[in-house]
Amino acid sequence: MEPSKWKKLDRRDFANLRTPEGAVQFETKLKAKFKGNQPSWDELAEALTATAHECCGVTLLPNKPWIDAECWKVIEEKRHKQRRNVYKENGIENFARK
Repeated sequence: MEPSKWKKLDRRDFANLRTPEGAVQFETKLKAKFKGNQPSWDELAEALTATAHECCGVTLLPNKPWIDAECWKVIEEKRHKQRRNVYKENGIENFARK
């Protein structure tokens, strides 16, 4: 079970760009997206984000390293129980766990 908190904190793992191979890969993919065109700011931002996602990937580490997987599990159970109580109060019968 992957805690939902980790999904909100997706950050790029830029350690790959510190290697020469990773930097060259990022640069060539970014240049290939433009093919000599002069990009607008929006196109540049979108290309940088997409290329970083392709080359660097995402690190799924939470912002609080002192919370371990067991703590996240307890937090998710608490959230689930709170949602279930809200649905019961509002008369919604079919509550599926997300």
